[in-house]
Amino acid sequence: MFLEGSDAADADWRAFEQLVAQHVADTNPGAIVEHDQHLPGRHSGVPRQVDVLARSEYEGQTVTAVYECKHYGRSVSLGTVEEFIGKLGDLAVDRGGLVRLRRNHGRGSASTLWCDAPQS
Repeated sequence: MFLEGSDAADADWRAFEQLVAQHVADTNPGAIVEHDQHLPGRHSGVPRQVDVLARSEYEGQTVTAVYECKHYGRSVSLGTVEEFIGKLGDLAVDRGGLVRLRRNHGRGSASTLWCDAPQS
């Protein structure tokens, strides 16, 4: 997958978020990509932090995606996935990606779980 190599494996959590933001920007020309943003919760009314926010145009529509980056040395728990889906439901976004760093023999790569945001 993307972000393979020692840069991902050596990154601390903040640098990992920045690597993900850079990858999203590099693979989505024309998108506005921002790191460490806060969006208002449409149901909770509480500002929600997202690691990476990307906005782009697709067929005349603005598409908004958020990415949560998990710099874990273990698998992401079901609770973490459910929390992310809940956050997506509270935000006015279209898609979300839960990105997890995987380490393998000193090298790193990332895997992404994609979710369409629940509509309400």
